[in-house]
Amino acid sequence: MYHSPYVSKLRPASDPADRSSHILAVLLIALLALALAASPVHGQYDEIGGDDVLIATGDTFLAYSPSMDIAENGDIYVAIAVTNAGAPEIRVYRSQDAGDSWPLWGTISLAVAPAQAIDFPCLHVGEGTENRVYVAYRYRGPFDTNFSIRVAWSALSPAVASWSTQEVLAQARGFE
Repeated sequence: MYHSPYVSKLRPASDPADRSSHILAVLLIALLALALAASPVHGQYDEIGGDDVLIATGDTFLAYSPSMDIAENGDIYVAIAVTNAGAPEIRVYRSQDAGDSWPLWGTISLAVAPAQAIDFPCLHVGEGTENRVYVAYRYRGPFDTNFSIRVAWSALSPAVASWSTQEVLAQARGFE
């Protein structure tokens, strides 16, 4: 009879010493599993994000739009392109409780940058000399035939974002 070197059969332990070693092995594995479950590193990330929290519904946000970054203090920022009563805008949500709640922090909309289209947000938290949230996005104004790329930024500290904007790439081709 051929015995593969890669497969071994489990034999019942008839010797009490073998039985004790099997029981000891099972206990060690159980203790290891308990230790891993109780470790601070494992538990530290268990609750990040909490239960699933709805930020925007499918009838308002554009499916290709979410962009996210995390500040050094743990605040999570998410930018989402939405259509609000037919008007395009980018909403930035900030969670200060590990993702359990997502209050609206700021909106880049027609009031900030008159547009026919504002979409494809790309959010980045920049910390150092200036602590800001940057959102680059595709923009087309009411009289533009092509899209341009704009960047909006706000300080991280206020309770509500106060946006400044700058066009960084005018009349971009190939984004239509």
